[in-house]
Amino acid sequence: RALGVPSDSEQVDLVRSLIFYILGLATIPSWALSQIYLFGTLIIALLSAAHLTEFLASTDPEKEENQAKSSLFFLFGGLFYISSLLTVWIYYFPVQLFVAAYAFLPLTLLRLMMYSQNQTIKNGFLLSIAALLLGISGLTATMFLVMSATIGLCLLYTSRCV
Repeated sequence: RALGVPSDSEQVDLVRSLIFYILGLATIPSWALSQIYLFGTLIIALLSAAHLTEFLASTDPEKEENQAKSSLFFLFGGLFYISSLLTVWIYYFPVQLFVAAYAFLPLTLLRLMMYSQNQTIKNGFLLSIAALLLGISGLTATMFLVMSATIGLCLLYTSRCV
């Protein structure tokens, strides 16, 4: 199911299908494409969760003592995210909705918070890319509602902090 044949709800999964189509032109076997995608999402999940934790914990990153504390938050944020039982559950039998949510939700939340602090075209573009990648997880109604509620809570948090 990591690549597999799309079911009825996955017929609109254009982003993932496009990624696999472009990579498939390089004559890489489909099983290898699937594993590359899964490993890539694991790396994205680790780094984005670590950066999100660091971003939430940082007060003034210019001070030297805050840089050391920020590095610890980065380390432990990524470590706790990657070593949870959820990681094992998601990657033991990968279903694209959950893999995409696991990888791209922290990335989208991070980009959303960065955009709320500094509204530039670059941050808006990166937020759009992250949200587009997260859209893979919204193919069923339940996941769409959960992702929408999570992003809504993040928007509420960022509006209070601004």
